[in-house]
Amino acid sequence: MRDELISDRLFLDHSCVANRGTSIVNKPCQFPFTHQGVTYDGCTTVGDKFPWCATETDTNGRMKIDEWGYCGKECHKNSLVDSIPPGKLN
Repeated sequence: MRDELISDRLFLDHSCVANRGTSIVNKPCQFPFTHQGVTYDGCTTVGDKFPWCATETDTNGRMKIDEWGYCGKECHKNSLVDSIPPGKLN
């Protein structure tokens, strides 16, 4: 199973797992997620040089504090989103 619907608009992507130290280990990325007012449909490099995603969100899709991880290699093929935040393009 690739995706698991957790509400009418949020899903866990089981083909894209994240890791961060020992606190986040092979946790599915949750898409879409909103962080600092920007919504992402895939892994992002905003604020970091490595792609990352939310691993938990609230019911409105906002990333929970410290619930994120670095995206695994399997994520990069289909879910890496533009690393330039909206509004920064000329």
